[in-house]
Amino acid sequence: MSATVDTVHGVVGHWARRRGETLHLVLANGAFATYADTFARAGRLAQSLTAAGVGHGDRVACLLGNGRELHEFYVACGLVGAIGVPINAQSTGREIGGFAGDCAPVAMLADAAYIDRVPDAGRT
Repeated sequence: MSATVDTVHGVVGHWARRRGETLHLVLANGAFATYADTFARAGRLAQSLTAAGVGHGDRVACLLGNGRELHEFYVACGLVGAIGVPINAQSTGREIGGFAGDCAPVAMLADAAYIDRVPDAGRT
């Protein structure tokens, strides 16, 4: 692969431009996503992360289940130049606090189903 497609966001962007309507994610619940869908959604998330002050080299933690949102999170972090730090959705609040303390993220993205386990750090 060339230098333009050697990252997750590079690969998804490449195929979004070349074959945007091609399916690349089929989930257990029957949902699916095309390259174009994923790249567009990740682009919107990247804009939101940037608007929230996330920049190149910043760590962003995520507490998401296995699904398209997790994939989009990685693509969005790549677009921003941020470092995506996944936290297992089965982690306890204490474990999440420890992981967050270790990686010092500037932001955390969490699914509403798990938000009650995220230690309060001035949520917005």
